[in-house]
Amino acid sequence: MIGKVLTRSCRQSILHRLTSNSGYSAEKCYFRDLLTNNKADKFASLLHATCVKQDRYIAYFMKRLLLLIMLTSYLTSFAQNEKNDLLTEVVKKLEIDKADCFDQLITYHNFGKETLFLIPTINDEGDGYAILNSIIILINNQNYEIIGKFQKNNDLYTDAVRLDKIEIDSNLFQISNSKSAFKLMFSYSNNSKPNPYNSVSMSLFIKEKDSLRRILKEYNIETMIGETDTNCQGEVEKHKKQLQIIDNSSQEFPEIRVLDYIRNYRISENCKLKLVQTKITTDTLRFEVNEYKYAM
Repeated sequence: MIGKVLTRSCRQSILHRLTSNSGYSAEKCYFRDLLTNNKADKFASLLHATCVKQDRYIAYFMKRLLLLIMLTSYLTSFAQNEKNDLLTEVVKKLEIDKADCFDQLITYHNFGKETLFLIPTINDEGDGYAILNSIIILINNQNYEIIGKFQKNNDLYTDAVRLDKIEIDSNLFQISNSKSAFKLMFSYSNNSKPNPYNSVSMSLFIKEKDSLRRILKEYNIETMIGETDTNCQGEVEKHKKQLQIIDNSSQEFPEIRVLDYIRNYRISENCKLKLVQTKITTDTLRFEVNEYKYAM
């Protein structure tokens, strides 16, 4: 039992335990039960009240945290169900078998009034490879009607250089004041230790009447190529490209200037990259017949 009066040093010690940290740890209320029994000591009662307030705050905080977790889980589940419902409706309209879809690469993006879907279907599949058909559709979000479509067989490949994911960029590519294109990003990589490789390529699609027209096909905008001793030592070259429209109002599809930022690195024994060289090259993409190609 604690005595009727706490010494100055004892009070300071208890106060330090209760207030030294910003959190509400068990250590702060270490003496709570003992102090509760000492009703005559106002200082002890004050410390007890502080501990009770802290307990109430923790309980309140935990309830709010639990509510937030439940709400996040519900919204995630709702969004997933909404996506599945929309996908089911789209597959039904396309009259394709869900089993033929290459599920891991299906992607979509909601642009407000319309949603763009990419649904790869399997043309041929074997040990370590797949040849895929591309089905890209634009649907009206109110009635699920297809308002634009692109379809091409044998359009995508995944093998030793694996197609890891496809993403639809939320930002449109502005070609002119009156024309913009959807951006689809394709990420590739391999599992080679002596020759590591990964890349991101971009395709552009524009809506024309009830169809989608591809005006740029998988143009590499990021690339990493390496050569190593399979441990650490070696060399790496990285490319990152920036596309700029060359303003020319007389052309429906103006030329595109490509700035290629190239960085060469050397990998040391401790696996650290050291920049050796930086340079910038310039190319031009010119629209020919149906799509953009390198200007010759």
